[in-house]
Amino acid sequence: METVSLWRSWRRRGPVLFGEVSGSKVIISHRHRFIFVKTVKTAGTSIEAYLNPFLGPDDVATPVYPPLERLEPRNYRGLFNPVAEVAARGLRAVPSAARDLARRKRFYNHLPAFKIRGRVGAAVWNRYFKFAVERNPWDKTVSYYSMRRERWDHSLTWTEFLDGDRHCRNLIHYVEPRQPSTVIVDRVLRFEHLDEELSEVMAHLGIPFPGALGVRAKSDYRRDRRPYPDWYDEEQRRRVGELFADEIRLHQYTFDESWQPPLAGPSD
Repeated sequence: METVSLWRSWRRRGPVLFGEVSGSKVIISHRHRFIFVKTVKTAGTSIEAYLNPFLGPDDVATPVYPPLERLEPRNYRGLFNPVAEVAARGLRAVPSAARDLARRKRFYNHLPAFKIRGRVGAAVWNRYFKFAVERNPWDKTVSYYSMRRERWDHSLTWTEFLDGDRHCRNLIHYVEPRQPSTVIVDRVLRFEHLDEELSEVMAHLGIPFPGALGVRAKSDYRRDRRPYPDWYDEEQRRRVGELFADEIRLHQYTFDESWQPPLAGPSD
């Protein structure tokens, strides 16, 4: 009975990894001195696929789910000192840190930046360039719903999804715990200008970049290609605004600022 219940929960909510939806990962490049903190529904897998050929044998890349052939996990297991992340988040961090130590999961999917900071140590954290990507929450919510429906629950309606409690909050991945306005990575790129901003980051890191990712990973989830503003009524628009109030305030997003006719480029 318990197995059936867990299966139904997985089908409805998607796989859960310490309270987050699986699919995100971490890249730490000692060769190029950067840390890429992947967020959800921000073309992160496409960025990973582009970066993968430039990684060295000692660099860190955590697994991505579902697995992709061109993304090779490496060097993500091991022990670590949990003191820094417990100091950052308090006693709430103890259970997850203990589980990670027991499983030798030094780096894993959806590892927030404050945990990476503690696990790589101050010397690496302070010297390396750290970046993540964020996306207009109203646009991101449509993309996340599309993935949930295609991968885990084909019967999930848009209204049911919005009324539920599984949403694509990325803020925890790049801010100080309990301080939603304190960004601890060096740069948060905007998905809406991704190619332009990636060009600047790659130039800074000394990694060649042709001006566009040219890789489309996980691009088949969103079958309804209507502009995201067309998905919302006024109440739904307000609901997402409340759910993502901290992200909206931090990045000064507005409801329809990022929409433009779809072009070839990063996937959803």
